[in-house]
Amino acid sequence: MNYEQILGRLCALSGPSGFEETVAEAAAELLRPLVDEVYTTRLGSVAGVHRCGKKNAHKLLLDAHLDEI
Repeated sequence: MNYEQILGRLCALSGPSGFEETVAEAAAELLRPLVDEVYTTRLGSVAGVHRCGKKNAHKLLLDAHLDEI
């Protein structure tokens, strides 16, 4: 699946502020094949962890909103 398909799938879902569960579940499923661990926080944020195996490796955070504006 390319990035256009991923964005298209996410944008087609309904996720008004406070009701983003459907979009968060879809985002977690799309993220799962790319990372070592996926989890959802108590506040509904989706996080994915990719471990490179190198000691003291740099860390990168990608952040995005899942709710509709």
